[in-house]
Amino acid sequence: MVSGRSGDVGGFGFGQHEKLTDRLHNLLRDYPEGIGIVTENVFDNRLAFAGELSRMGAHVHTEGRHAVVRGVPRLSGAPVRAFDVRAGAALVLAGLAAAGETVVLDAHHIDRGYPDLAGRLASLGADVTRA
Repeated sequence: MVSGRSGDVGGFGFGQHEKLTDRLHNLLRDYPEGIGIVTENVFDNRLAFAGELSRMGAHVHTEGRHAVVRGVPRLSGAPVRAFDVRAGAALVLAGLAAAGETVVLDAHHIDRGYPDLAGRLASLGADVTRA
């Protein structure tokens, strides 16, 4: 649930965890002035990509299965690494919203769930290429 200018998000069981990465990205995008708390109760390393978002200027502090996200006015492009399919897609979207260039390394993870993501985003007008 997200309300006001801050939000809490959790992954509680089968079927819910798949969208946790998307929810973390949405907190960064939609609540730049607030604080959000993300809790992951299914997969141990699901929040590992928070460090990659931090490289882009996001204020994300992880503690075990929790991440505290503080809004920032703007993300900055940076080289980041995709650890899995959903984290990679979230990093691509964060890169599109960021100022400057973002390079997503290990992008092959993204292909498992989002075939030709770069082509699809480019067809919508995004400035994205697959190297």
